[in-house]
Amino acid sequence: MVLSFYQYPLNRNGAFRKFGRVKGEGFFISVMRKINNEDETHFRPVEKSKPVKDLEVLRSWLVESDTFAFQQQPDGVQLLPLHLVADWQGLGKRLRIIQAGTCAGSIKHQKFIPDHALALSHRINHEEIQTANLSKEQALQYLRKENVNLTGLSLGYTLMMYSGLALGWANSLGNRMNNMYPTQWRIKHL
Repeated sequence: MVLSFYQYPLNRNGAFRKFGRVKGEGFFISVMRKINNEDETHFRPVEKSKPVKDLEVLRSWLVESDTFAFQQQPDGVQLLPLHLVADWQGLGKRLRIIQAGTCAGSIKHQKFIPDHALALSHRINHEEIQTANLSKEQALQYLRKENVNLTGLSLGYTLMMYSGLALGWANSLGNRMNNMYPTQWRIKHL
């Protein structure tokens, strides 16, 4: 029997590899088969997640927020669709889950700080969040992680947009703005 992932067969080692168009891009999936007859496999215990309370700001930022579970992880708050929470918890008992759901942000000093993944989510409610529509030059400045001079914004987090597409977050502090675009993603040379 030959297993396949869509139209691509698994190789002789039980692994599937599909390369992307760019170096470093692609997917890798492997299949394992248990050889011995042990009834139980032992895994190290996984740290349990805690449901997050008092995140009404985050709930207002999402479309259909009642369809998500908010889970506190060591690295931040994760959004998981409610219908997948039981599967996630079951897998978490046996496997080390590196990433599940959408990273919404983190809580520091009793304040919610949004993550870049939340800005790119299609579940974000653009009507509830302060947005700034940027020109092409301003968008390129933002993507280079340079200062973007915008006036007339209220204090707090602003979703930076270009041509209707979300680019990321900026924190408006009144007299200046902190660019929250991930440093490792910035455009270095144009």
